[in-house]
Amino acid sequence: MRGLASSLGTGVKPAVEMVRGTDIKVNRGIVVDDHLRTNLDGIYAAGDVAEARDIVFGDVRLHALWPIAVEQGKIAGANMIGLNIPYKGSVSRNIATIFGKTLFTGGMSIEDKFDVIRKVSDGDYRKIVLRDGVLKGFIFIGEVKEPGAYLYAMENQLKVSHLLDKLLDGNLSLADFHKKVYIYFRFKV
Repeated sequence: MRGLASSLGTGVKPAVEMVRGTDIKVNRGIVVDDHLRTNLDGIYAAGDVAEARDIVFGDVRLHALWPIAVEQGKIAGANMIGLNIPYKGSVSRNIATIFGKTLFTGGMSIEDKFDVIRKVSDGDYRKIVLRDGVLKGFIFIGEVKEPGAYLYAMENQLKVSHLLDKLLDGNLSLADFHKKVYIYFRFKV
């Protein structure tokens, strides 16, 4: 899997040249705190240039994805006007269709530590990584009913070990976490 993933993308090189030579702290990207502030007062960074909190790995990483850049931009902008909103972090993920199959990965997808469960059937491949019952990573080749449910589970560090069959079948749903709300809006009880 590692070879396939690396051959599909070239990666992202953050455009940090404009701040090199300044007092702004730069590692691979611009270092920010939990409010997306740099080490210099009044200067913020967001998007693929910012090294921000990763929820699953528990460290700071670059997340070069449009939805994450939008979320970070909104929070950085709000903080620039004094709202003081913390950025909870992001979950690395990617989704693409290759040769008619969906490839969906997230979190610690290439890790084989913790509890790793795999399933192969009908040309589909599923791998999930759990730690203490919490979803830490996954790889799916084949259809996934509701990709956002997997990200939601990781972002909120929810216990999902009781949902193993749904997880592996690609059928995890937000309704699995919020049944009462789902039933209300779905059926207008």
